Amino acid sequence: MLTDDKGRGVSYLRLSVTDRCNLRCLYCDGQMRHLLTHDEVLRYEDCLQLMELAHSLGIGKVRLTGGEPFARRGFMEFVEAARAGYPDVDLRLTTNATLLAPHASRLAAAGVRRVNISLDTLDPAKFARITGADLYHEVRRGIDASLEAGLRVTINAVALR
Repeated sequence: MLTDDKGRGVSYLRLSVTDRCNLRCLYCDGQMRHLLTHDEVLRYEDCLQLMELAHSLGIGKVRLTGGEPFARRGFMEFVEAARAGYPDVDLRLTTNATLLAPHASRLAAAGVRRVNISLDTLDPAKFARITGADLYHEVRRGIDASLEAGLRVTINAVALR
């Protein structure tokens, strides 16, 4: 098994497919001021090669993340290619869910079983203040669509004052 410098087993790869996001969260936006140019972002083919390398080293779980993965064109096709190439890998997704609802069934059909969704509040007005966008109801639609598609949903929240 692959180990880190502390001797702990490494069991998963966190693969960021983009640094772009459609939200401007208070706690994150300051970190996103310098966006990568198109030439600096890994091509999907490069991401698949990284998955191949990780798989050969015994990595059995890959978490696709961003930015917001659905903000990148062709993301669903990439998910399907990743699943086809590595059917035994536990493929997961981290998303803000604002763009998720139309893709939930397709994710499930592609073999994704779990989605990790960022949702910092259940108050739509507070959500808009935190994220800079009035998209709370889209996130809830994404959660509902994921559950209806049979995906396991985990909610992440950043603790704020």
